[in-house]
Parts: sequence; C-alpha cells; structure tokens
Amino acid sequence: MMKILFSNDKEISLKAVPFINNKKMYPSGFQWGKQYTIKGTLDIYSKEKALGNEQAILFIEKETLSDLSFLKKRGCKAVIISHQRTYDVFNLNLFPKVFSLDEKDFWKIKQFVGKTAVISIDLSTFNMKKYEFFEVVFPKGVIDNFMIRSSLHSGFLYLKDLLKNYYVSREIPRFVAYYFRDQGHQQQYTFLDVNFAYKDYFVVLQFDTNYILSKKEFYRPFAEIHEMAHIFLYALGKPVFLFEEGLPTYFSYRFVLNEKYRNWRRLIAQKVIDEPEYPLLKLMEGFQQRKISDVYYQVSASFMDWLMNNFGLNVILAYYNKSDKKKELSYNLKVFSEIFQISFQEAENFWKKSLKEQIFEWHKQ
Repeated sequence: MMKILFSNDKEISLKAVPFINNKKMYPSGFQWGKQYTIKGTLDIYSKEKALGNEQAILFIEKETLSDLSFLKKRGCKAVIISHQRTYDVFNLNLFPKVFSLDEKDFWKIKQFVGKTAVISIDLSTFNMKKYEFFEVVFPKGVIDNFMIRSSLHSGFLYLKDLLKNYYVSREIPRFVAYYFRDQGHQQQYTFLDVNFAYKDYFVVLQFDTNYILSKKEFYRPFAEIHEMAHIFLYALGKPVFLFEEGLPTYFSYRFVLNEKYRNWRRLIAQKVIDEPEYPLLKLMEGFQQRKISDVYYQVSASFMDWLMNNFGLNVILAYYNKSDKKKELSYNLKVFSEIFQISFQEAENFWKKSLKEQIFEWHKQ
C-alpha cells in the first residue's frame, strides 16, 4: 500500500508498505528493521517504454500477470498499480517491487509523468530473528516472547516426527512466522485479515499480541501448528477442503490440547449430533473457503480423527496425495472409495455413529 506524502513542481514523494511476497522471506526484496528509498523518473507503462528503462518508476493503469512478468525480465525501479490483487501476495516469483496506490490518488500522479518520484519504505519498526528451524518477524516492542518461540520450536519437531516418513527424500521446510499487532496492521502488509500459509516459504499469523502477553496461562499455539502443518503438507498434495483444512486442524488440536483433547472431541460430537445438517459432503467440493464457518474446520478435524483411529495416517496421506480439489466431486469420491475401501457415504455414517456412541459413553460416566 502507498500514499502520497507531498509534491511540488519537481518531484512527488510517496510512502509505501511493501507486500509480503518474497521467496527470500523478506517483503518485496527488503530486509526487516531497515529503511529504503527508491528514486526514479515517473512514467506510464508500455512494453516499448519499459525496454531498457531501468531508471523508471512505472505506473500501470490496467496491469496483467504478463505485464509484471515482462517487467521482471526487462527491469525498472518499481511498479505502481491502482489497487491490490491476489497475485501480489501469492505469486512469489513476480516482480518484487510492486506497490499499490489508492485509486483516487493513483490518477493524481499522472500529472507528474517525467518528473522525479521518491518512494520511502520504512521497515525499521519490525525485528526479524533467526532460529534453528525458522525465523520470526514481529513489531518492535511488542513480542519477542519465549512462550511463542518455544511453541513454534516444539510444534516444528512434532510435525517433523509425525511426517518423517514423507521427508526422507524431501527438504524439511523452513518457515517465517509473521506477527502483527491487530487485523488492521496485518492488512497493511498482506491485504488479508486471516491467518494463512503459502508453500514452504512463509507463514503469516495475525492476532492481538498484547492480548497473548497478558494471558497468564500457558500459550497454546493453535494457529501456529495449523499453518505450520500446511507448510509440511504442501508438498504432499492439493486435496479437497475436508482434508486440506481438516488434517492441519486435527494436528493442532492433538498437539495443543493433550489431556483436553477428549473434551474437544465430545464438544464436536455434540455439535454434529445436535446440528445434523453440517454438510460433510460439501467439504469434499470446491467452494470459497473464506465463506466457511469455523465449525467446518472442527467438523473436518473430527472426521480426520475418526479416519486416523480406523485407517491411520499413511492411508489418509495416500488420499491427501491423490485427491485433487480442482477436479470434480465424482473423481474425489471415487478415489476415496479406492483408497479407504469403503464409500464416502459409508465412512460418514460410521463416523456419525461413533460420535453418538461417544456421547452415550460420556453420559454414562
């Protein structure tokens, strides 16, 4: 994100917050804890003008992926676009210095074509610390907390041991955990207000860190383990939501709750029995994950729990690897039957039956 600081007859000054989208674990090619200035001649983008013009700061009225890929090859100081798009966050190999400007300000800068533009980037308010298996980026003065570091370390070892058979010939993923003060703070850097992970390059975690530090009980890293599990599992397949989100949620509950895990299972079992309309089959289909209630993550984890107890992790991961969220439901149901040797409907019925039995046993105690 970018905003205009001031302008005069000779130059325009802009302040930018770079996207967190670089494979090198820094936002847009910069290092945390430092300040940067990009200075160049402002110009309107065209493929002809971009040829050999490495001193230009270009703004693009209607950019495409091919435009940014072209600029990455040809070179320029920076690119300004009118508003953020999803590929700015998720395509790690695109042109690194891409900034967005609010649409009303975007059109103001056209009058400065041919003049000097100065972009200021201030990352001095963040720290980055490197540890054995990961890096942690956090706002200065907010967190450098032993509980969080310890949880990340023990969570990494837990997942490494759990999935060791699948990383015999693969490199163990190294990750960066990003922490922000609140949702608004995170949105400045990622344009998202949810926790997420992408490949084995980074994890972004967002919540009120001051709240974390005020808690007297031991810190429980549900979000960290969930997102870290995505990093470990990324190389193993791109399955349907039920498995893609259910397995990391299952891992996080098992790791974090320990002795309380039984109580969580009871809670989910009661929810499913009381609210039988939870569409387990829908979680096998493709749809927008951001529209899903948190309870679907928990229901998915409960189904993973039943599969784990009856088939084991190896069979689950075989399906994780072979299913494909981009393919039709019929394909994923067929693969399920082939790998688990029962139909999905039969598995769902057995799972719900086990939930009823669990509730019955708990009520007897």
